[in-house]
Amino acid sequence: MSQAARQLQPGSGPRPLIFPWRRPVLQVMPTLVAGALALLGFGLLLALVHIRVVPPQFEMERQGSLIYLPASGDGLAWATRAQEAGPLLSRYESTDWTGYAALNAAVTAATFMATPPRLPQLQELPTGNTVGPPPLATAGEAMFPKPPPLARTAAAGPCKLVPQLYPLSKLGAASLPQALPPLADPVDPAMAAVDWQVLVHLRPDGSVADCLALNPPPGPGAGRLETWLRGVAFDPKLAAPGDWIAVGIRFNNQSADGVFDH
Repeated sequence: MSQAARQLQPGSGPRPLIFPWRRPVLQVMPTLVAGALALLGFGLLLALVHIRVVPPQFEMERQGSLIYLPASGDGLAWATRAQEAGPLLSRYESTDWTGYAALNAAVTAATFMATPPRLPQLQELPTGNTVGPPPLATAGEAMFPKPPPLARTAAAGPCKLVPQLYPLSKLGAASLPQALPPLADPVDPAMAAVDWQVLVHLRPDGSVADCLALNPPPGPGAGRLETWLRGVAFDPKLAAPGDWIAVGIRFNNQSADGVFDH
């Protein structure tokens, strides 16, 4: 049996390592030498490369000066030099070019189109007076035709003052009665000149149980109006227990055909 086979057998001594898992002892001297060589090379490169830091060539001034130049040849020359030597480019004006006038004339001549003048042809008027003078009105007569006579309506009959109801509380005009009893006695002007405001207490059937005029004028008109109001039949839906409704009474002119004149 060979020596390598004896070493692989168990119990025959220390086994050889296939991979060097253990690191060797670090040697300081080679590391120092390598670092010294790297520093020497870096210093040599710094000595060979020259870096120069200079300020920028152009720096915008924060201050300026105002110079007045005379309006003469020298002043225009100085203004042109200042504009051309400045940081900004001078504005190009096409009219300042010496050949601008000739170029403009050439373009105008090339694009100009001459149109012949318009000469209308005259025609002879027919002989004889075919167009007479305008008709004139005879002295004393109207120029325009007379308007048709207006249709006359029949004169209305005599009017009388009748009372009308309008709502004062949260009631609609449609909920108030339209058919009202006539007021027998004639209405005096003092009674018709006031818009009456009346509180009305209704029975369950819509009849007036009690009424109270809020602004009665002096005279017997309030009693007559309360008597007339007790004969008005309201809608039973307006009769709430213990509630009063407010209505207004005004007098309008009514003709014989029943048309009101406001």
